Amino acid sequence: MALRLRCYMGVAKVVEGKYFICGGIDSFGEKPSKASYIYYAGTNKAIEVGKMKSKKYQFAICANSKFVYIFGGKN
Repeated sequence: MALRLRCYMGVAKVVEGKYFICGGIDSFGEKPSKASYIYYAGTNKAIEVGKMKSKKYQFAICANSKFVYIFGGKN
């Protein structure tokens, strides 16, 4: 599935040129998402890496080289 940009998505820089993107809600404030992607800035490509356990938007996100942490948010 291709990356679909949504409102209130979470983005965390994993390493230089590589970003973890997840969650979000559509522009009508409906249908939150479970989708998560790794986006490669150098090639402008994104691959879906799995789904979150619950649909989320408006959350805090941070990452290191091994883990991505998501705190709070709405579902």
